[in-house]
Amino acid sequence: MKLEKIINGYMMIALFLLFIMGRLLDYALTMDFWGPYSHPLPSII
Repeated sequence: MKLEKIINGYMMIALFLLFIMGRLLDYALTMDFWGPYSHPLPSII
């Protein structure tokens, strides 16, 4: 039971980090650092 909660927590953190990395990669590729809301989702997702 406890292990499942730990695994679920790590999965949430991993997905969040993937999302942040996708945003950063998208900004780096498009050089669009000043328009955080111009792309609703990162291009890799």
